[in-house]
Amino acid sequence: MIENLYEIIEIATKKDYATMNETHGYVDIAANGKPIAAIVPDQPIRYVTLLEFQENIPRGNHCHPKKHEFMVPIQGTLQVKLWLPDGTGKSLELTLRPGKILHILPNCAHTFTAIGGDATAIEFSPQAYAVDDAIELETQK
Repeated sequence: MIENLYEIIEIATKKDYATMNETHGYVDIAANGKPIAAIVPDQPIRYVTLLEFQENIPRGNHCHPKKHEFMVPIQGTLQVKLWLPDGTGKSLELTLRPGKILHILPNCAHTFTAIGGDATAIEFSPQAYAVDDAIELETQK
């Protein structure tokens, strides 16, 4: 079931060093209007990237047989589609905003689309990047 292939991790939406370790970090908007973030993962990170999403342009359409993927928006909103690449057509849609980390487990196909404007997110993983661990899929209708 798709519900078993992801989890949402809550983080703070205000800069707060005192509670950072209990809340897995924070995402906030600085006085200059730029996002700031401090993420406190439960495990070592071997891969991290900063991603820009253009409004209404999907990114992803793949799954990873081995990689655990964590995605945290730091500015904007992402519409997330999760599905099993088994041809059943079963899918789930989520809205992801700053203050939430999405943990996608292996073998869960995913697509991210910025809605309501462009978005910026941090993706990280305890696994190192491996080009052969991304299976490209057709966009699911």
